[in-house]
Amino acid sequence: GMAERERLLGWEGGTKTDGERVGSIWRSFVMVAGLGALLTAYGQMYGLGARASISIHASRSAAEFDSLHSGPGGLAAVGGLQPGQTDLPLGALQTSPLSAPAPAANRTRKPFAVAERFQSVGKLQVYHGGNLEQPGELERAVAMRAYNGELVLTYANEAGTAWAANLIFSLRGIGIDHTMVIVMSKEHCDAMATSRHQISCGWATWDMEGCKADDGPVAKWAFIERLWFIRHHYLARLIRLNVNVMALDGDMILHGDPYAVLHSAAMGRHNMVITSDGAFTASEVNNGFLYLRNCTAGGQVERVLREVIYREMDVCRGGDRVFGANGSFWQPLDAAGITAGPHHIAFTGARDQKYYQDVLASAFCARKVIMRMPFSSHKVLDGRRFEELLAGTDIRDCVRFRNPPSSSQLLRAAQEGGPQPTPPWHELSLPLSRAGRGSVLPDRDGAALPGAPPLARETIALLTAPALSTWHGTATGEIAGWSGHWIKSPPMITHFVGCLSKAEAMQSLGWWFYEADDTSADVAARVRGSAPMGAILPSLLPLVRGPGKRLLALDGPQLHAPMHGKRAFLEWQLPQRARLAVLAGQLGRAAVEPAVDCRAKWIPRFPKDHLGIRQTPGWPWPFDNGVGVLMGPCAARRPEGHPEGLCCHPVFGPKIHNNWFPARVPTVHQRVLEAAADEVGPGTARALAAGDSDAHILRIPASALLDAQDQLDVGKARTRIAEADAAAGHATAIVVLVLDAQVPQLPVIAAVDRAAVCRVLREGCRVYYGDFPRNHPPPDDPQ
Repeated sequence: GMAERERLLGWEGGTKTDGERVGSIWRSFVMVAGLGALLTAYGQMYGLGARASISIHASRSAAEFDSLHSGPGGLAAVGGLQPGQTDLPLGALQTSPLSAPAPAANRTRKPFAVAERFQSVGKLQVYHGGNLEQPGELERAVAMRAYNGELVLTYANEAGTAWAANLIFSLRGIGIDHTMVIVMSKEHCDAMATSRHQISCGWATWDMEGCKADDGPVAKWAFIERLWFIRHHYLARLIRLNVNVMALDGDMILHGDPYAVLHSAAMGRHNMVITSDGAFTASEVNNGFLYLRNCTAGGQVERVLREVIYREMDVCRGGDRVFGANGSFWQPLDAAGITAGPHHIAFTGARDQKYYQDVLASAFCARKVIMRMPFSSHKVLDGRRFEELLAGTDIRDCVRFRNPPSSSQLLRAAQEGGPQPTPPWHELSLPLSRAGRGSVLPDRDGAALPGAPPLARETIALLTAPALSTWHGTATGEIAGWSGHWIKSPPMITHFVGCLSKAEAMQSLGWWFYEADDTSADVAARVRGSAPMGAILPSLLPLVRGPGKRLLALDGPQLHAPMHGKRAFLEWQLPQRARLAVLAGQLGRAAVEPAVDCRAKWIPRFPKDHLGIRQTPGWPWPFDNGVGVLMGPCAARRPEGHPEGLCCHPVFGPKIHNNWFPARVPTVHQRVLEAAADEVGPGTARALAAGDSDAHILRIPASALLDAQDQLDVGKARTRIAEADAAAGHATAIVVLVLDAQVPQLPVIAAVDRAAVCRVLREGCRVYYGDFPRNHPPPDDPQ
């Protein structure tokens, strides 16, 4: 009971020193949590019924985005509150005047645009921010970027520029531009704000006490900690500026109006909205989506946000002397036979989310709970006493949200397009720590500091399916992204958490905005040492975006043959990619990755998935033998008997990249080809889909380019392209090599030596020559 807890955790009343208080920290999280998530996944309904089909938006051109900002055809002016409406905060900050003319009101609203009072595209100035830690700078940012009392926030470092930008373009596509990206450096913000698509941003010198690179327990993860925790710092500050804030991870896409749900009668009374990764409990929340509304300064929501940061600060300050081998935290627990070593601090993913889970569990149970965040390694020898000491015997009951909808209610809402079910919710009652801030000693009695003023009542609710679903789909009632049903019935918000190939999955679905790669390239050009991680390699960007498009693709019956063996597919597909990449480099073009026939029998099947096709990478990981497919709608001509309007795009796991073909070979997704054709013009897009030529598409039989040794002659290819350029009076944007019965597979290229091939393909150059690994994956079964 209390006496044992106080004795073992080193607290016997009175005031503790900072070091002693840090020494009283911990939490548990055994690998049972990962197993629990896996079992939850297996228990979900994978194939959920689809609502009426919707059109999938493609990437927009820069001109289209410019038209959304200003000039004729801009989105309609935002309306104010209607009489009787009280769901927006009173005294909302006034927005800044436009630097460009106000948009006209005659634009046809997009099918899933936000309500008119939240349509802010073209109505706000770009915020080229300063240091948000400087006095008055955060207030200036809110004054310039909030709209009708609302602000949308995301965050990024240089490597994540494309992800943040893709989210911003997704929001602009539905009419939301009251956004701001928080970045880590002035140079990064300068580059984003002045990039060709002008993304509003602020930067900050904020860092967590004790967690900086020079004094954190593990220096190499310090920059990640700062990235993860900086948003919580600013969310807590924004509460005091009377603005509602939606904070989103960069791997999200919005397809509809989030405010329609967030300001509904059922959801509108709650101060904090979050999502779940599993069951409807505080210990399984996912903080990739957060919405804060009408929160009280210094109240429960702000206390939750600050406690998340304080707990990580405690870990950083404690370091090995507390949590390492013979650390002061583990000594009494090991001596009592509750735990055992080895104890060492190790990096853990989603650290801030695990803190959220513990802090919200504390707020639900009205006492300090330490259950999910593994500060350092350990073995649990007595699970009952371990849980009782750090969380309490009733922990499984007190962390549950109230009023949880059933799976059938959520599925019915998804299938029938009905109203969002009443959200699960809970009151927040996070006690003040005895040390005044961030103490991780479990307060089983829930006592607050003497004289602490009573706090206003604040509540939290879950945003559930069908409004939001994740790729791994582990929360109750979700439509898992990997089930394929997002193709026909995407949730209002799609979160790609759990997807191993996020850019590829978004591209396959047509949800990646290639303007994000423009922005990433602009940042890379100006921020020394940055390494952008978008959908397109920076070296290929000039060849696929803008007026200088030069792409090289494959087509023909052999390309669409449904190869039934996985090994046979790899031995055909990967040499095609390798040889096409080398040929494209010789011709000054970008190689387009070949697609795969969706009927191939090596693709896993599951009857409840979309068209029975098991999309991979899915869940569980790793996907079978490291090769699978991602699906998406497409306009390309498909062979007879193939599912109409569906394309399958191969994706490869670490084993294939390690043994066969490296990641980041200079090729682009087939969606890049479609986006390029759309940008050239509708006629070119139709010709590409139909397998025809036009003034911008040159189709060449591969057999016409062979030399006497049946190798590809680059000179012949250059001659054919030059003749087409001269006849059209302009450079040919798209060249398609057609494989036929005479040339069913792209051969090697004449007069290109092995050294040149290996410079392009690195360790994958052996696949170019047909030299394949022997044992992985194993040979196909003869049957």
